[in-house]
Amino acid sequence: PCEGHEPTGRRPAPPRRPGRAPWNRRPPTLRRGWGTAPDDVGCGPGIVSAELARQAGQVIGIDITPEMLDQARRRCELARLPNVEFLAGRADGLPFEDRSFDVVVSRLTLHHVAQPSMALREMARVVTSDGRAVLSDIVCSEQAAEADLQNALEVLRDPSHVRMLST
Repeated sequence: PCEGHEPTGRRPAPPRRPGRAPWNRRPPTLRRGWGTAPDDVGCGPGIVSAELARQAGQVIGIDITPEMLDQARRRCELARLPNVEFLAGRADGLPFEDRSFDVVVSRLTLHHVAQPSMALREMARVVTSDGRAVLSDIVCSEQAAEADLQNALEVLRDPSHVRMLST
């Protein structure tokens, strides 16, 4: 251990294996052949949308930021993925009918939303009753002082950050 630091008792992280980065791995809950188009809520630059488009017939990405939508469109055009449509919209007010999607995906979006519970309700509303919602986001400490510091630092890094949730 480093001088002045006690061992945590946690096992060290396993060595990284060569191959795809963890954030580019296909989530195990997504399968080819799902009936309706997957919806990528808060699609940002289209990283997840592009991956979904390689496995689904049609993908819809939605984001509130025009610059992110432009990046997403360019990403999918360069990758020759014509089966992706990008729309401007809010995660807490999705412009889709109830039970429109078999798969709803949201990666690194909730910490940008003022009321994450509203976004979660919207995702639950638009996914079919036997569909899947796949969510991934950053989290903060359960300790209030640490969480405040983590959120303050994240705002410095990304001014669009609102608040991380704790586990």
